[in-house]
Amino acid sequence: MVDSNDRERFQEAYDELMGILESPEMNGVPVVVLANKQDLPNAVSCSQIAQALHLHKMTDRYGSSPHPYRAQFTQANNELRDRAARLIA
Repeated sequence: MVDSNDRERFQEAYDELMGILESPEMNGVPVVVLANKQDLPNAVSCSQIAQALHLHKMTDRYGSSPHPYRAQFTQANNELRDRAARLIA
């Protein structure tokens, strides 16, 4: 989960994401990145967060084409839970 309103921690979020993805246990496991606090007036857009996390450059562990990613906006916790459940089902 990334705080959309805290640009200063985007590098930390990227470093953490890389640590997770480099773990052998995560090979082949889908990852969901949530952009929290999108409702705040100074929040960075989902596409800007995707850019800060270099999601468009990520490849699988064998170096093939970049993984597709999709930015979705949601505000309700129940809606977020339901969308996340559909992504991992």
